[in-house]
Amino acid sequence: MDTNVQQGKDLHVVLIDFYFFEYTISLANALATQVQISLLMPTEFKPLAGMLSPEIKLVYFTKPRLRSPANLRMLVHIRELLENLRPDVTHLLSVNPWLNLAFTIWHPVPLVTTIHDPVMHAGDRSQRKIPQGVRDLPISRSQHLIVHGQSVKDTLLARHTLSPDHITVVPIGELSLYKQWSEQSWPEQEGTILFFGRIWPYKGLDYLIAAEPAITAACPQARFVIAGQGEDFDRYRAMMKHPEYFEVLNEYIPREDVPRLFQQASVVVLPYIEASQSAVIPLAYAFGKPVVATAVGGIPDVLEDGVTGYLVPPRDVHGLANAVVRLLQDREGRRRMGQKALEKTRNEMSWDTVAQQTVEVYQMVIHQANAR
Repeated sequence: MDTNVQQGKDLHVVLIDFYFFEYTISLANALATQVQISLLMPTEFKPLAGMLSPEIKLVYFTKPRLRSPANLRMLVHIRELLENLRPDVTHLLSVNPWLNLAFTIWHPVPLVTTIHDPVMHAGDRSQRKIPQGVRDLPISRSQHLIVHGQSVKDTLLARHTLSPDHITVVPIGELSLYKQWSEQSWPEQEGTILFFGRIWPYKGLDYLIAAEPAITAACPQARFVIAGQGEDFDRYRAMMKHPEYFEVLNEYIPREDVPRLFQQASVVVLPYIEASQSAVIPLAYAFGKPVVATAVGGIPDVLEDGVTGYLVPPRDVHGLANAVVRLLQDREGRRRMGQKALEKTRNEMSWDTVAQQTVEVYQMVIHQANAR
């Protein structure tokens, strides 16, 4: 490696995030043990600052509403912050259309961008606020991209003129951070099936609802907990043949309620019809829960079929029901798979591992910049 490439605490990285702070807090804390970290984040997330390492330099900016012209002031502020901080690498961790557009005029070098979702998901109206073309802007402006699964990398390579060497796959780390929001623990409620997260057509909730009669016929103690918000829930209620088996929390789930939902679950189910990756799986693993999910997108990269849960084909109501029943009827199997999930979080999904892989990306882009 070039001797001019900064290493260890001589390397200064600025992280910029707008939304996914549970992920960013965990990543920043792990990175701060290896390099200097400055974190730029909106003022609305000041209450989370106590969860960050004291070694991290925190810098706040005001994030206006998406369509407000005040975003121009935000851009000026962020540019001034970057000029004052003078990082060796800037790492953009989430999409913001205003910043994406600004990078067509000015952009820090080297710039690393994490792409969580390469394309908009089917039916996700929340993503339509940012046109795909605007979402794609950092792809061409970045010296390197980080994605969370091989399928995401393949999608980017198919849609853009990129070298495979331009993209590095780094998994989402485990999300045990959620445990810090509650000191209480709850026992498993036998037979509880948890669907957690935003509710949009691509999440395939209708297939889980359709599987309910077969599941409850085999496991009368089964109950379904649906926790999350998104589209109008009336169409899902209309599908329920036995609504008494469902507990619906159709709302934003406060962070302090997340540990209870996962600890009480017997199995976590992701019946997605398409996906890039999912933070729900590392969250389930952090609580030692097996997962039943469809084999779409990057999910097979993190879910080991028969080890940490079961993979089933998308839109397969029969296969989904059988996999859930198999776990509900096998308490020892659930315990064993949950333990394997925990072991996975302590190895390839540990934040130390994720941070090391990320630092290697930083060193690579600095080396490439120095070689020009």
